[in-house]
Amino acid sequence: MMGLSTDVTVTIAPLPITPQDDGFSCGILATNSVGHHLMHGTFPLITRDPTSIKMYRIERTIEILMLDGEFVRARHSTQTI
Repeated sequence: MMGLSTDVTVTIAPLPITPQDDGFSCGILATNSVGHHLMHGTFPLITRDPTSIKMYRIERTIEILMLDGEFVRARHSTQTI
């Protein structure tokens, strides 16, 4: 239990998470764990193999890029340097 500046007691509980075998997948595995906690039936944990983690990272990146088509659109420039 944490005593924060609120009248509601915050309880800390462990979440299931895919074990990390490298030094850089912590962020993507943490967000997957939170997604799995919030939408257990429709958001499975990533399996531990490197291919699954890479595919999950690629799929989430594509989803982010598709949020704003103007942001990812390549612009052809006729200006020369």
